[in-house]
Amino acid sequence: ICSLIILVVSYGQKDSFNGDMALASRNMDRMSNILIESDTDGHHTPPTEQQRIDTIKHALSQLPTSELDRLGVNIHQDFIAGSDAAKDLQRAWEIRQEELRAAVAGLMKPAEYMKDITNLLTNTSLHDPAVLKALVILESLLADIDNARDFHTIQGWPVLVSLLQADAPDSVKCAVALCVGTAVKNDYSYQLWTLESLSNTTNVSALELMTNTLHTAATSLKEGSGRRDLVKRLLYAISSAVRGNMDVQEAILAQTDESFMEALHIVAVSSLEETLKNSSFTDDSALQRKIWNLISDLLDEMVYLREGLLQEVSSAGNGATVEQIQAAIMNIRPLGEKFLPFPSTGGVDRRWIDMADNIIATLVPPCLNVDSGKDSFNESCSVLSSPTHRALYSSAVNARYLMHKLTTAADDIQTGIDDSIELLVSRLAQH
Repeated sequence: ICSLIILVVSYGQKDSFNGDMALASRNMDRMSNILIESDTDGHHTPPTEQQRIDTIKHALSQLPTSELDRLGVNIHQDFIAGSDAAKDLQRAWEIRQEELRAAVAGLMKPAEYMKDITNLLTNTSLHDPAVLKALVILESLLADIDNARDFHTIQGWPVLVSLLQADAPDSVKCAVALCVGTAVKNDYSYQLWTLESLSNTTNVSALELMTNTLHTAATSLKEGSGRRDLVKRLLYAISSAVRGNMDVQEAILAQTDESFMEALHIVAVSSLEETLKNSSFTDDSALQRKIWNLISDLLDEMVYLREGLLQEVSSAGNGATVEQIQAAIMNIRPLGEKFLPFPSTGGVDRRWIDMADNIIATLVPPCLNVDSGKDSFNESCSVLSSPTHRALYSSAVNARYLMHKLTTAADDIQTGIDDSIELLVSRLAQH
């Protein structure tokens, strides 16, 4: 409740308390439940009047000095039960409690609050700081799965997503992408919202807007004009929508211009060089980590479809032969297939596997020491000392392994990763 009070205050509602007062009320309200003592027989003994006064004093002492002055309380004096000072303290306590009850009663329900935010997004200039502030608050509300559903129900979703195609600052588009990713990531049916048309007059969906915006931002990134924050947020939103959702993945595969795959490759290539030559955290290394986390997850899904799902369906005994089940599963085209060097669509595309090899070959050698003719592991190398590089390397190694595992012509994708690198892979897994 007190967190909501702070939220209302930060958004400029008519609540009369300042942030410090609301924050301090948490401690005060915890202390407001006067302790009941138990005797040895388990019977409860009501607190004495002095114990009540002492507890009230302790609770009020958590408030800021300005609030104590407003209530007329000198918290440093002695309060003896029955004295005028104790009675004044009791009255201040009662006033404070009544104010808090009134504040809580005046709070909006989340759905009403999100409706007000939706109205603000509709009727306010996108360059107004109030828009960005509202989106930040909205994202925190959408983290709750019930709030996310309610936001979609009150038709806030198309209003939010349409801001991606508007003449909005990148900061606003970043906040929109963050809201989208947070809203859909926890539920399959919520992920499908990204496939819905934004209105009856257009067939444009949130997924199309996000992939097109990502492609535009990626192109500007390639040209050196920045926009990394927008790329990162859009990758988060799209990744949240595609993970574990074959419907969304099929929609991306159906894009005739392959805007998502092309944008992803542009970002990967443009950020790779800086990542490999800089051992510290950079925006480029963060982008690489996001990209390879997604690729690794999508390839893991392919393994499940081709192995785990085959085993589960076969054991169910539905009358089909193993060969029939396997053929049906192999006809499923997950998005992870686009990262294989020999996709089922034919041809050869070594872009992603070569990039994985480049990451491994660059990050691995500095982590190996030679001691008495035997490879040993350097604990202080950048792979372990930099969390970003460590996460990137782990995802790239896993993706590289799965590319080999999922490719029928596996022998053709061996690129001569030597035994010392294989050793490091196993050592890193132990950490």
